[in-house]
Amino acid sequence: MKGEVCIPVRESLLGRLIAPYGVVGLALILLSYFLYGGVDGAIAVLLTMVVLSAVAILGVIPIFGVLIYGYLGYYYIIPYIIDVTPIPEMDWVMWVLFAIAGVISLALTYDSTMRLMKR
Repeated sequence: MKGEVCIPVRESLLGRLIAPYGVVGLALILLSYFLYGGVDGAIAVLLTMVVLSAVAILGVIPIFGVLIYGYLGYYYIIPYIIDVTPIPEMDWVMWVLFAIAGVISLALTYDSTMRLMKR
């Protein structure tokens, strides 16, 4: 049509990773209601998901971003969340959240490293 501008939409790798993370995260929040004894457990998993997602943004650091995410997440963030919430230990729910945010961080690191290499 005359006067219309058609801009092709290219799906990014990060965009394809974030949508399933929300669905899996919601399922884990609902499941944790029963696993960890009520609303406190569900809020703890939601808190974990939000904090790990925020730290996964460190993946934009070229080459070492995913390593920084893994170190901070495993040695500082998850132990702190386990201490202050009713989650008794690092069980499979925490591993799934940690791994999915790690994949997002890895995608960000890969993308930023490839952009750096193109310069």
